[in-house]
Amino acid sequence: MNTDEQIGKGQHSASRRRPQVTEADLRQLLQTGSPGTRLIAVEGEIRLAPGVGGDEGGLQVVTRGELADRIGDRPDDSQLAVEAELLNTEIRLLGA
Repeated sequence: MNTDEQIGKGQHSASRRRPQVTEADLRQLLQTGSPGTRLIAVEGEIRLAPGVGGDEGGLQVVTRGELADRIGDRPDDSQLAVEAELLNTEIRLLGA
């Protein structure tokens, strides 16, 4: 690989951000009323999306209903932190 290819490769990987789920993202998702509301990963960001309609594209990370089934409606900060890390690991394994 020549120097130009190495530079181009480094720039590509540096410019591509990996989305990160935070405790705040999960707390916000749980505070929504609809079980179908979901977190999606789009262009290096985690976004809240309605359960129906809206074609945001991207990768669905978790729905409110799935999250509530996993950790309940009123998790403490440590539960949110653990779940955020689990979801971030899933995102990495999927190559997002």
